[in-house]
Amino acid sequence: MNNFGLTISRQVLLRWVFRTLTAGAMLGSIKIATDYFGSQNWGIYVTSLAIVTLLVSVEDFGLQTIVAREISLKHNLRRKIFRSGLLLRISLSVGAIILTLIAGYVFYPHKHTIFIIALLLSPILTADAVQSSCFSVFQADERISKIGFIEFIGVGLGLISAAIVSYWHLTLNIFALMQSGAALIAGTIAVLMLNKTFQKEDSDPKINWKYLLKTTAPFGVVILVNTAYLQIDIILLSLFKNSTTVAWYGLSALIAQFIMSASSFLMAGLLPKLSTESMDNLFKILQKVSKFFFAFGLITIIGALALSRSLILTITSNQFLGSVIPLKILICGVFVSSQNAIYGNSLVARGKEKTLIKVGISVLVVNVIFNLILIPTYGAIGSATAIIISEIVSTTLTTLYFYKYFKKVFIPENYLRVILAGCGSVVIWLVLVKLNYLPARPILNCITLGTAILGTYLIILFYRPLFNAIKTKSRNPQS
Repeated sequence: MNNFGLTISRQVLLRWVFRTLTAGAMLGSIKIATDYFGSQNWGIYVTSLAIVTLLVSVEDFGLQTIVAREISLKHNLRRKIFRSGLLLRISLSVGAIILTLIAGYVFYPHKHTIFIIALLLSPILTADAVQSSCFSVFQADERISKIGFIEFIGVGLGLISAAIVSYWHLTLNIFALMQSGAALIAGTIAVLMLNKTFQKEDSDPKINWKYLLKTTAPFGVVILVNTAYLQIDIILLSLFKNSTTVAWYGLSALIAQFIMSASSFLMAGLLPKLSTESMDNLFKILQKVSKFFFAFGLITIIGALALSRSLILTITSNQFLGSVIPLKILICGVFVSSQNAIYGNSLVARGKEKTLIKVGISVLVVNVIFNLILIPTYGAIGSATAIIISEIVSTTLTTLYFYKYFKKVFIPENYLRVILAGCGSVVIWLVLVKLNYLPARPILNCITLGTAILGTYLIILFYRPLFNAIKTKSRNPQS
């Protein structure tokens, strides 16, 4: 366990470094694109990207996670499993591109621009098939830092393409094509990094694309349903509201989904051990993870409430202030989504993914119902609220299924210290706002508040003598 802990810590640290760089590149790309295209064209792009992302789930079909698990369990067949998975994913990507054509004509007969942009973005499907197939091997090898590096390359190239489009005053169509090209280049680099990892190994005629399709089918349905309820908001919003409203929600959703994916990539790094360790070690790992996610979720929520306006103004302009409230609402989902990642990924690692189908279908129905109720009146805020309700339902059901199989749930350690740090952060935030000590420039505002919030957590979480003194006084009031 010590060597495992050291490896995971190093890999997670490197992944966080690349994640930070990726976040910077993503925000830079969004700023350039939104400033150049404006809210209306950005709304068109976001809607098209939502369609493609929904179809990526058809191509993905849960194969990245399942293939990583199969390689961990059958390490001597890793090359055959990888090749079978890649063949299956490319075939599914072709089918998803065909679905893109159908979706354009069926759902957007009066919005041909959205359909055209979606079609130009469709090569992302094939690029994702290649990248994710490589990512499965990286996950099984516990080398998740390579995944972070490839993601950074893709987003970095996307940033460059946004700058080129803006500088040369190119069209939205060219921007979509260049984004597809960036994804394809990142996929090629992933294959080159993978090239030297395979050695001569055993052969098993039972391992083929049919075997993988059968094995991954239950989890694939889960991925389809989960992606549908995350992307259906934008699609429904585009049918009821104008492109500017879609742009507001799309910007907040991109930022929130990127932040919430932090829990997913950490659990992806843990997947091999979650699949192969004993139940006692599994519970020890999940207990530590729950402690980290609890602190991370609370820090993120407080930071989002304090920094949302400054962050939006740093990334874009005043015309996107409609994104502030949806972003605050969506970021609250970090807390519940991280708990969902703990129990959901553990069920998959232990071969219990079939139970998640019921969860996914239930959540999709809840999401669509609340979207149809809230969008006509509240627009982007209604979509964000529907997502939070869906996340709460999903996490509750997933936790109940985990308890049903393993008779165990996890209460984070030192949660009182985390809550105390949160209260301290809120007090500092309110004092700075009240005394008007915050800089006028949004980016300096973000840095000042972010440092205050993070610093408060670091002091209270890691300065043990201070916390011990507080506990001692509370137990011995006469001292």
